[in-house]
Amino acid sequence: MKQLPLLIGLVASILVAIPDSHGQAWGDSQNCHINARTSDDRFGGRSDLIDATFNWIVVRSDGTRASCTGVLMNRRVDQDELGFYFSTARHCLHYGDVDLGAPDIDLNVNHFFMFHYESPSGESAATEPSNQGQDFGQSVGIDPVISTLKGYEYFHRSRVELVKESIMADYALLRMVTPPPPHFNLYFAGWQPSSSGVPPNGMVLNPCGQWHGYVLPNHPSGDIKKINGAAAIQNPTMPFYFVCNIVTTVIDFLYGWFSGNSSSTQSICAYADIPWYTVQWCDHGVEGGSSGSPLFDPTGKYIGPLSGLGNPCSGWVPTGVGKFKNVYPFAAIKNTLNPSHHLLTDLSGIDGRRIRCYTDLVLPGGGLDEAYYFPANHYQSENRITLRAQQHINVTAPITILEGAHYEFLAGGSVVLNGMVEIRPGATFVAAIEGCTKSMDSSPSNFSPTFVRLPEKLALGDLGDKQTEAQLTEVFLTVFPNPAHSTVQFRTDLLGPWHTEVYAPLGNVVRSQLLHSGTMSVSGLAPGIYYLRISNSEGDQRTARLVITDRQ
Repeated sequence: MKQLPLLIGLVASILVAIPDSHGQAWGDSQNCHINARTSDDRFGGRSDLIDATFNWIVVRSDGTRASCTGVLMNRRVDQDELGFYFSTARHCLHYGDVDLGAPDIDLNVNHFFMFHYESPSGESAATEPSNQGQDFGQSVGIDPVISTLKGYEYFHRSRVELVKESIMADYALLRMVTPPPPHFNLYFAGWQPSSSGVPPNGMVLNPCGQWHGYVLPNHPSGDIKKINGAAAIQNPTMPFYFVCNIVTTVIDFLYGWFSGNSSSTQSICAYADIPWYTVQWCDHGVEGGSSGSPLFDPTGKYIGPLSGLGNPCSGWVPTGVGKFKNVYPFAAIKNTLNPSHHLLTDLSGIDGRRIRCYTDLVLPGGGLDEAYYFPANHYQSENRITLRAQQHINVTAPITILEGAHYEFLAGGSVVLNGMVEIRPGATFVAAIEGCTKSMDSSPSNFSPTFVRLPEKLALGDLGDKQTEAQLTEVFLTVFPNPAHSTVQFRTDLLGPWHTEVYAPLGNVVRSQLLHSGTMSVSGLAPGIYYLRISNSEGDQRTARLVITDRQ
């Protein structure tokens, strides 16, 4: 029973993990936090996990609001059935963290979700004014100098449905009833349902000074997205839990799930274990508003929600994180995330994925009457969003593509704009007939689209005077990133392979090569303005302006 004081301490930790009221926002968190898009190499390779994490404004039954953090969860289903399920901390649903009654959130009204609410770099000051959330709602693309309508660029409203909550591990799984718009380009996090991805207690795989094996994207005090790193975690376990886990695993393997494959005997082990990890951060702790934030293991899989709080800026204070592996065997959670009862998924989990090829798209989506498409480099390095559909894209409500943004609508059958796409000066937009195929296997992140050029024409609808401005035509060549430093990609209506030539302003060819893919190196070219010309075997040509910079 030497473990009992630790268990009591962990229970006490969630008693202080009350989510913030929604009075705090951009710039209100303590200054020791690290922005999620930091250039610090110790956080390298985590951009997908950052995209899966969001700020959730919980609407309580009495009308008050609280700020928590959630993460979108991948499921072992075809992407058309994926839905938008998310994990968070159970105490975000209750006024009292150990309340055993019904949730205190209002399930009959819209809750609020802020995706990509972050700076594109490690500097908070680089956060676009239109993404600082001074006014609660979606920014609408008006000049921020003269407008007070400055909210969140990727703001979403939806009711929520509770799938399952458990005081064990302080865990809750919910579903957004209204899907976020496709142009949010979201990532669905993978997850680990066992302890196989967690090294022995305190084992340091990578020292803090090298690489953060465990990371936790979060929204402290309702501020822009930050990220924490840890080199190791403690996995306190009751002695008889290990035996219980072995026995029930064998039972499930031999006999399958009980009650028509709807539950697992492993769920009984959740009551025989200490249901929280203990994390000591490499740099700093966490604070209110971060409750429910996802902890990811070194393989990038979700292993539990932030529960207890540590002191953000005063030393390495231990923090409690719920063990997802302890609640995964509950029928409602297991059947939602792994409805096909795939054995390998039960044992080793599932990778994350991003939807790159829809069957059909009706835009702007998300229940929006109109939408404003902001530059993607407001929150990431690449300034390009491509929406692809196997069959059709149909625009049914006004879309405004704002200055500096680059968007592409690509579909195999038709792209119907209905005169509802406005392209502001300084924005670029491509609509083209280009099919794609989607696949789903045991590792959805391995998805690779296959593009097929089809002969159908674009169905532009009634564009009015927007046709010239939008330059909507089958003849195109787009280059990105532009400016470029080392490598560029191009997209064109011409079938490859392509003979490519890069011209200097005086007309001399500085690079020439035959390419079978739309990726080419520009390394070694001096900074300046160039022109890229491509041609195919039939002699058709396309030309685009290319800017080379000396900075990445």
